[in-house]
Amino acid sequence: MIKDFKFLTNNDNDQDEIPEGYINLENVEIASWMWESLMEPSDATYDIVSVEANGIIEFLRMFPSQMVIPVSSIVGPNGVVHNSENEGNGWGFNIQTDPIHITYLSYRP
Repeated sequence: MIKDFKFLTNNDNDQDEIPEGYINLENVEIASWMWESLMEPSDATYDIVSVEANGIIEFLRMFPSQMVIPVSSIVGPNGVVHNSENEGNGWGFNIQTDPIHITYLSYRP
C-alpha cells in the first residue's frame, strides 16, 4: 500500500503531476477575477458581457494586468454553470485551456 504513495515535491522531473496545458501563473502579469457577488457593491453602472475564450488565461489577457474582473458565471465544455453559489463543486474541465463561456460585468466610465 505505501509504495504507491507520492510526496509532493518541487522536482521539475515530475512531469506526470502537471496537467496537460497547465500554465504556471506565478510570475505572469495578467488581470485577475473574482465572483461578482463576492465583490464590494458599487453604485457604478455596468453592462453584462458574455464572451467565449480558450481558458481563463485568454480571457484575463483581454484586460489590463491591474484589473479585477467581476465574473457572474463560467460555463465549460461540460455545460455546468459555475458561479459564486456553486464554486466549490469542482470545474470538471481544464479552466486554463478548455473553451469556456464567461459572463462578466463591464463597468462604464
